[in-house]
Amino acid sequence: MAVNVKVKYQIKIKGYSLRTVGPTAIQAMAKTESAVMEAIKKREYAATKAVESIVILSID
Repeated sequence: MAVNVKVKYQIKIKGYSLRTVGPTAIQAMAKTESAVMEAIKKREYAATKAVESIVILSID
């Protein structure tokens, strides 16, 4: 069962500067760092395939 999680993260896209996102609501399978990271990856890789790195800053 998916849960709504408020998350703030930084993302680096190839050719662009570091960007801070959030806090934004995202649906994850659990309120754990690994589950939230998977949800962020699905969301960001759907938008662009040139993601270099993602760093989670906070999970609420």
